[in-house]
Amino acid sequence: MWLVADGHRLGTRYRAAFRRLLLEQFRLQAEYGGGVRVALAEGWRPQPDYTVTRELDVAVGPFTLVQVERTAVDPSAGDEWLQMVLHWQMPERFPLNLNSSVKLVNSSGENITQADGPPANGLIMTGERPRLPLPDFKVLHLPNSLAAGLYRLEVTLYEAATLKPMGQGVPFEWLRVGPPPPPPRVPVGAAWRNGLVLLGHGGLPERLVSGDVISVTLMWSTRQPVLDDLTASVQLIGPGGILVAQDDRPPLRGFYPTSRWLPGETVLEETYTLSLPQSLPPGLYRLVVLWYDPATLRRVPVLAGGDALEVARWTR
Repeated sequence: MWLVADGHRLGTRYRAAFRRLLLEQFRLQAEYGGGVRVALAEGWRPQPDYTVTRELDVAVGPFTLVQVERTAVDPSAGDEWLQMVLHWQMPERFPLNLNSSVKLVNSSGENITQADGPPANGLIMTGERPRLPLPDFKVLHLPNSLAAGLYRLEVTLYEAATLKPMGQGVPFEWLRVGPPPPPPRVPVGAAWRNGLVLLGHGGLPERLVSGDVISVTLMWSTRQPVLDDLTASVQLIGPGGILVAQDDRPPLRGFYPTSRWLPGETVLEETYTLSLPQSLPPGLYRLVVLWYDPATLRRVPVLAGGDALEVARWTR
């Protein structure tokens, strides 16, 4: 079946469901003056099973990403493709034709794979003033060697004619490859007033030794959306309330901000490092954790009271 139409009519004359059906089934074959496009559908094209759908409000250059649909990632099932649909809300009478670039990035900031191209499979250009949010179909090829861990999707817009980017890449979705972290060795279940939860922690030393380096593994989650991007602090408080050692950092060193955590889905395991001084006077030592806003240094209250949660204590 052949489809001959101009991009402006495709973007303005059809209801969203029918327009999406056309964009899914037809593939661009030729383009002529005045925005006329010729597309072909060769039999029914089965659509991916988009098992994940997110409602968003993410500004990317002059556009707003209002929704994303994507397939699940399951390396054990032999999946080699990550398929998605981005839905763009655009300003009225936008004059430029933009393409999008979607990248899959690991927690070290390494670009694993990417897909570039125009939204709507090239059948409707962004400069043709589509009235409804414009679907943007992307397919990412996943390498067979993709390691288990946390990844995120980033998107950039750029001018189709000049390749000039419209700002920096913007993260919009986080996903886990492989199984989630195992349950913590020591369950805690303490919560902060903004919904953040310390599910538990790993093993801790039985005693403190001067000059040692202590690794503290914490498992975090959230019960509700978190409005701010916060920093976690793990501190060892010595006799007289003196700060002996600490490790402060945003989640995964900023890779996964707390404002993007998903209640009931996000489970994040992170290890903090405390370097003990060469001299530890006798007395009581307390291991505490807390969250604070890095812009104001204001701490988030713990649900049970106070602004820091004691995790362990030792006496020397």
